[in-house]
Amino acid sequence: MTDHQWTENTFWVIRSAGERTVEACADLIRAFVPEHRIVIVEERPFAAAIAKTYRLAAASGCKWTFCIDADVLVHAEGFRQLYEVAESVHDTIWYVQGLTVDKFIPIIRTAGNGIYRSWVAGMAISEIPEDGTTLRPEATTIDRMIDRGYQAYRTPIVVGIHDFEQHYHDIARKTFLHYHKHQNVRPEMQGYWRNEQESDADFKAALLGAKLGEDYKDNLLIDREFKRQEIAAGLERMELAPKPPLPAGSITTDYVTNFLAAYQPDPVIQRKKYPEYTEYILRWPLATPERRFLNSLRRLKRRLLRAARLAPPKKKRLG
Repeated sequence: MTDHQWTENTFWVIRSAGERTVEACADLIRAFVPEHRIVIVEERPFAAAIAKTYRLAAASGCKWTFCIDADVLVHAEGFRQLYEVAESVHDTIWYVQGLTVDKFIPIIRTAGNGIYRSWVAGMAISEIPEDGTTLRPEATTIDRMIDRGYQAYRTPIVVGIHDFEQHYHDIARKTFLHYHKHQNVRPEMQGYWRNEQESDADFKAALLGAKLGEDYKDNLLIDREFKRQEIAAGLERMELAPKPPLPAGSITTDYVTNFLAAYQPDPVIQRKKYPEYTEYILRWPLATPERRFLNSLRRLKRRLLRAARLAPPKKKRLG
């Protein structure tokens, strides 16, 4: 198989809500996927974007449809690995999910980027929940399809970096939702944002979103226009002017690869939010040689301790 041959029977949907990185995301994919196999979907609310994604998948004529959110800067090797997993799983599995490295929850986590079995996606349209009834419409749809016998498979494969280089408005809108969606790590998240705000204004926007989320007690909508006026007023008070567009070509494959190679997740938030990925962090495949060496020592220590616990007690000598 050539470097890009694996993409021949795949279709790629980028879901956009006007993110600052939509073209950067598309350019990263164009580096290894033919242009005619890539579609950018701009629908709101989010449930409508899911429905259009599934319709396009069903009509694509391709076995697999990759679904990527435009706030993700993709890691090509991660998606290739995800494809290999999808090709190896049972036919009853309709969705294979990857992980992302997140900016505002500084861990490795799920963020809705994965690969669908295209013909099954068309059947899932009727399972998409009504807007405003859930904070996780795509996950709810996947769960409903599981109830129908179509399984999902979550991998430990990192497919990109999430929520970097975004507009301040989108950051505040996202952390507004984080305040409600990730309550079990809320204190840790906000503490991290406060610590980082002086060196990175993105975290000032994040704290604004959290404050607005704290004050809001009504139904939540997954929509880019939700709370736009309140967020705009808050950003103006903070003197956070809109960011300019990203310069063309400023985000490269090397940018993503080098970032992942140096990445260190927050171990406390990781264990609290997604403890199932803690072991994966210890064998992070993109780590530097020095870090791989230290991780190998940790694994050796765990094996020795486990062997010591399982070993029969030594017999005492008599006399």
